[in-house]
Amino acid sequence: MRIMDVLSLIKCNSKVSLCGLEGSALAYMLARIGQELNQPLFIVIPSLDDAQKITEALKFFLSPLEPLPLNEKVFLLPEEPSLPYTGVSPRPEVLGKQFKALFGLLNINSPVVVTTPKMLISYFIPVSNFNQKIQIYQKGEEIPREEFIQFLQFLGYERLNLVEGVGEFSVRGEIIDIFCPLYKWPLRLEFFGDTLESVRLFNPITQRSERHLNNFILIPANPIPHQEAAFKQAKKRIEALNLTKEIAQKICSFLEIPIHQPGIEDYFPLFYEKTETLFDYLPEKTIFCLVQPGQLEKTAHFFEKKVRSHLKELIEEKRIHLPFKYTIFPWRKIKNRLNNHKQILCYALPFLKTDVPIAQFKAKIPFAHLSFSQKQSHFKPQIEKWQKIGYSISLVASHPWAQQRLAALFETWHYIVQTKTPPFQHEPGISIYRGILSEGFILPEARLVILGERDWQIRTEPLVELPKKKELLPVSSFEDLKPGNLLVHVQHGIGCYQGLKTVTSGGITGEFLVIEYQDKDKLYLPIDRLHLVQKYKGIGDKLPSLDKLGGKTWGKTKQRVKKAIQKIAKELVSLYAKRLAQPGYAF
Repeated sequence: MRIMDVLSLIKCNSKVSLCGLEGSALAYMLARIGQELNQPLFIVIPSLDDAQKITEALKFFLSPLEPLPLNEKVFLLPEEPSLPYTGVSPRPEVLGKQFKALFGLLNINSPVVVTTPKMLISYFIPVSNFNQKIQIYQKGEEIPREEFIQFLQFLGYERLNLVEGVGEFSVRGEIIDIFCPLYKWPLRLEFFGDTLESVRLFNPITQRSERHLNNFILIPANPIPHQEAAFKQAKKRIEALNLTKEIAQKICSFLEIPIHQPGIEDYFPLFYEKTETLFDYLPEKTIFCLVQPGQLEKTAHFFEKKVRSHLKELIEEKRIHLPFKYTIFPWRKIKNRLNNHKQILCYALPFLKTDVPIAQFKAKIPFAHLSFSQKQSHFKPQIEKWQKIGYSISLVASHPWAQQRLAALFETWHYIVQTKTPPFQHEPGISIYRGILSEGFILPEARLVILGERDWQIRTEPLVELPKKKELLPVSSFEDLKPGNLLVHVQHGIGCYQGLKTVTSGGITGEFLVIEYQDKDKLYLPIDRLHLVQKYKGIGDKLPSLDKLGGKTWGKTKQRVKKAIQKIAKELVSLYAKRLAQPGYAF
């Protein structure tokens, strides 16, 4: 089926089934649909992992490299895996991406937003409040300093001595640093009095400037304003919730001190006159793209059930929480709201039994049946074959040197190639893009071949002999542990093992590892999640301090290590690429 036929089906029907596409092939088709119809797309996909992958592919097809906020087209609205009212705050970078996606829905022409069922059944701050918190500032503008600092706190930014993560700001003399979720790097504002003299993006590790700007946009970083007046107002709204007197008093005590406490974001409905859903943020004529619709419904119902069971436990234990109606927007109501929008139902396999019009495709994965050694001998002949039958061929490389290397290879084969950067354009001939696309596809209906990095990489041996991976100290059994052992939890960081405890909850009895963190906070980990922890092994005899449960320290540590590893990896790749380019023998 041709793409124009798909567009005709969508225009003429409220629902269309799109079958035979997944991964980057599905991303390409949805990107084309959004472009051709010039309408917003809201894509719901069962798992966060798949949502991240399709977002990466959509960005290649629709967005330029490192776009500024108003040039970005594709947004991920991610979830956190934790249940509400567990005393754990969402990670700042996750909150930042959520607010960035909401900004995109309200301010970008025909945006593409990808999310999961959990976020679709969640509540958000009202659109009117969100719009009030969006501000654009120009270089040379007069900005009253103290008012500006108060506004940052109103937006939920946390004031620190040094800015390292999303949602933070610092004030040092005439300089204010802000890490706004809209930007890849933090903003550095330099003032002369109240006049904004300079705006630039900078690398928080090297402190070097990355880009100079003439203006910048601020959006919220947290749903909870860091202001005393907002906390007082929130306490007044507790009376309207029909909670038991004991629970209401506990929530009042929780909100007594106007500071950011772990898990406070779950109580954001108290800080606003009302809550709204994602449907209230959607632009007109938004098309819903539901990937594996049956699985979406199962996932949503499963999470609803978990939340209801969790709230029941909280009520029995007299722990603080808000009622279900302030926590979840039920899937049955979602289904009613979906009927007001056009829907594209996406299936990876052919789907025959349906009353919905079907658009059928047969996307293939390039070289899927070949080993690495076979790929090396088939690569050039297959390129020749595709070109002879008139296919448009595009290869994607993530680094400039890899793009140049590919271009040089094709020149030795006497091909004329074009080097480009995203967004992708379907044009005849051979193009080599610098961008991120791990896996490509062949789409015969569009006479199109796209090769991701995994598809065209044909090296059969590593550049250097890699050392064997050093074994960590996994916890294979709770019998390996003794009270007092330090453990590292993949999400919460370093804690101290206190022993096993049998807990009965919801009529079910189970054994839990008790891990103590800073301030005597305890994490109860089911023994079937033993794989999430490992024994701590440090350098020297000095013991580390315990991390704060729900705090930011562990997340920042992981980010610093990740950035350092990426930097070293890039340097090594560049080094060995230069060595390979040198004439001579490899021995």
